[in-house]
Amino acid sequence: MLQNFAWICTWKITHRCNLSCTYCDHAVMKPATAVERIDHDKIIDTIAKFSPKIVNISGGEPTLVEQLPRIVEKLKKRWNPFIRVVHNGSLPHKGIGLFPHIDRFVVSLDGPGEVNRATRGIDGDKVIERLGAIADEAAAHNVELAINCVVTVHNVSHIRELAEKTRSASAQILLSLTPVMPPRGALSVLSKPGGYEAFERMYAELKSKGYRIMHTFDSLMRHETFSCIQCYNQYFVIRISPEGRVSACPMNVPLATAVEGISPKSLLSPKKAKKVLKAGFRLLKSKLPSRIDFSCSTICNCESWLDMLFLGKESESADVYLRGLKGRMTEKDYRELDKFVRKNINAGFSVEEFRRRIEEVTAE
Repeated sequence: MLQNFAWICTWKITHRCNLSCTYCDHAVMKPATAVERIDHDKIIDTIAKFSPKIVNISGGEPTLVEQLPRIVEKLKKRWNPFIRVVHNGSLPHKGIGLFPHIDRFVVSLDGPGEVNRATRGIDGDKVIERLGAIADEAAAHNVELAINCVVTVHNVSHIRELAEKTRSASAQILLSLTPVMPPRGALSVLSKPGGYEAFERMYAELKSKGYRIMHTFDSLMRHETFSCIQCYNQYFVIRISPEGRVSACPMNVPLATAVEGISPKSLLSPKKAKKVLKAGFRLLKSKLPSRIDFSCSTICNCESWLDMLFLGKESESADVYLRGLKGRMTEKDYRELDKFVRKNINAGFSVEEFRRRIEEVTAE
């Protein structure tokens, strides 16, 4: 199997969470008081073998890990990755202890006031207020503050209010708008006639008025169909579980990873057997002497901004994400990227344009 470039590592650092969001998989999540015995230093050593340029720390709720300030400090000192921590908005002030060692602090928010309370159980206005209260501290450490809002048919009419309240709290906070998955599901604005067009008009209006705002819908809309997509960034990402298990994209994991920790008895389950057979088929296909198969049956947001750049397309979010690569790309990285993309993805790819975009990007 082709070796993963491993530019971006997403470390799910804990299963624990102090919220009970309506859409979360509560079978996987654990209560905040649960005990986890995890050797974080060993996992850091594992990640260091890949030396990813960007490390995304998620959960669960990362700030429940008491050792998190020491963990991000150690990561930063080992090879200086761009570190992004995603927080559920319950206690944003916990980010202050991380600021000396991270680059971006992201709060997940579904909308202002009662809109967020309905799904996450906490008042959205309070979250925005608390995030604004730490804006000066973040600026002092050159940490980018962002709110990530997953856009649905239930909250899209509140986006304008969310943008206004975010800017009132601090002009420094970036509001990022992400499409809900699946894109044709009942919650998606794409499921309503004219829903996406209405969203685009609202976004353009806010942008024209100087709001710090971006969206990732363009990388979604490049697909002609959502049932079978071409996902190129899957060869540039790795994922680390709270237990320290390493995998590539969870939709296209190797057979060895798919069966790890599964007892022979459980394979008698039709569901488990189907999963293992599909993973085995992917592995077999990867061994065939042909072009790489980038197809995937499950669309997600992940790092799809990379796909846009590989295809030579413009992206609303690219400059924000490219900050993580600035100062971390070597000549060897550019050579290997050029060879891989031109051979397998886009023969017209310009690695010099890709380099220029990275070098010219500025922090905000």
